[in-house]
Amino acid sequence: MSSIFLKKIFIFLLSICFLLKLSSANEAIQVTIESGQIIGQRIYDEHGRLFDQFLGIPYAQPPIGHRRFHRPEPIEKLNQQPYEALEWPPMCLQNNPWEKNSSYHNFNQNEDCLYLNVWSPKVDVNNENELRPVLVYIHGGGLIIGSSGYKHLEGRTVTTMANVVVVSFNYRLSIFGLLYSDEVEHIKGNMAFWDQALALEWVQQNIRYFGGDPKQVTIAGCSAGAWSISAHILSPITRNLYKNAIMLSGSIQNLVISREDFRDAWLNRIRAAGCATDSDHSISQKMIDCLNQMNENELVKVIDMDSFIFTDYAFVDGEFFPDHPNNMLRDGNHKKNFNLLISTDKDEGSPFSLLFLTLLNRAEDGQKFAFINPEPLDSLDEAKEILATVIKPLTSKKNNVPIDQLSKIYFNGLNPKTDHPDLLRETVSVVLGDMWLTCPTIDFGHILHRNGNVNVYQIYHTYKQMKTNEWCPKWSGTCHGDDEFTMLGDPIRHPSKYNQRIRDISMELISFLHSFLRNGQPNQNEQPEWQSFFDVDDIDGSKITVRPYYELSNEYRTHESYGIDLKQRECQFLKQFYEYHDDE
Repeated sequence: MSSIFLKKIFIFLLSICFLLKLSSANEAIQVTIESGQIIGQRIYDEHGRLFDQFLGIPYAQPPIGHRRFHRPEPIEKLNQQPYEALEWPPMCLQNNPWEKNSSYHNFNQNEDCLYLNVWSPKVDVNNENELRPVLVYIHGGGLIIGSSGYKHLEGRTVTTMANVVVVSFNYRLSIFGLLYSDEVEHIKGNMAFWDQALALEWVQQNIRYFGGDPKQVTIAGCSAGAWSISAHILSPITRNLYKNAIMLSGSIQNLVISREDFRDAWLNRIRAAGCATDSDHSISQKMIDCLNQMNENELVKVIDMDSFIFTDYAFVDGEFFPDHPNNMLRDGNHKKNFNLLISTDKDEGSPFSLLFLTLLNRAEDGQKFAFINPEPLDSLDEAKEILATVIKPLTSKKNNVPIDQLSKIYFNGLNPKTDHPDLLRETVSVVLGDMWLTCPTIDFGHILHRNGNVNVYQIYHTYKQMKTNEWCPKWSGTCHGDDEFTMLGDPIRHPSKYNQRIRDISMELISFLHSFLRNGQPNQNEQPEWQSFFDVDDIDGSKITVRPYYELSNEYRTHESYGIDLKQRECQFLKQFYEYHDDE
């Protein structure tokens, strides 16, 4: 019998064994938590790695009926014993015209939506030393759209490759998660953050039954998920419910307004719903009754989604936010003694330029930023004029941005006649992204470091994914959310959609998670030391903060991958125009 034939037989038998292994997958597994028994699945992934999956575990009483607009209430006992956590939960109610149902595991919407998902490696939960670190991931979407069922947010890849427990969850959005009344005592507002707080409490109480260590919890999120992470770093309600944090592209300090301004914003929406008049100056029980008479679909449609794009998203309620975030940061009123990893993308603004211009009644200019085949953007003067328009909603009421000065910073050296035709539109979008997402994120980390006892690490993404998704224009560089796709392992789950470099970046980011969730720093043994933010002495005796970062680009790691003071001048200039002030 030839060796070639024996080799073929051996490969065939291995294949049969692997198929038998996969066929035995999806076996039921039962976990008992404080509120009852839960049935999940033990599964082998496409690479033969074993993990346990629990989908749609309720963490709060359904926020329906008399609980609508109220803060969430915990579940004492599951209404089904054992509870089958086998299906993706519905999305929370939202008006989401931008995304396709194929992007989600479950595109159905329901007001009863407060569920979470857990992925875990096989762990002896009775052995304290076997418990794994935990990653709790909060989805983005501007607090108005999104779901834990977004396909690229699956936790199984991070679970199997980083050997950790992963949790994701839904929270109420738009009117259901943000409505505030100054007259009705139980409608206190900021419900989206209170939902998140209850989910974090659930993790502390129950995650050990899934093999997770409640003392080793890291919270993470992208975009509005990162806004939420920064809120939990600030809030006295949640700052002790986790150990470390990861913020991808976003921070909330300039998105929170006063109680009075928030009330007025909601009054305008309630008037649009026909439940208030111009003579009303407070939000009464009668208005709430009017809103409650609408069914959930009517409520979603009647609240003008466009108004959420250019307004603030939370308010100083005296509890979750005891003071304005900028004041809390100034006073050092935030979580201490922890590690923070911040991440931003080169082209944060590119998905939003078309949207912003369209909502600002500049649809024709918006087509110059279309995701595919945009109209020409030919001159610097035209680019400057569009830039002034697109950033206006993000500026404070006190200061107008001097566009000529801003242009000198960002358009320096650009020549539309000789440069790539996409360079002008990309630069406009970079400014938008810096002002809205990048600079507030870096500034948040800088202030935490300056206040002491917080180690801040920074990643900067400049690679090109070589693909177009519903959120990323074909002409842009690294797009808002690209760091999320790669960090959560989408290129590993769907390798044919990405080139080898992006797959390698995804594996590198997961290796960072493996280290950060255990040790509070992303360094690997074989890599050069990646410094956190640090201070050096100035000649006058003061301190100068140095902000190192690690760049992930299309090129593989070299010494040039390590830099310092990312966008320091740009952010220093922009901050004076986007920072919220108490007297606005």
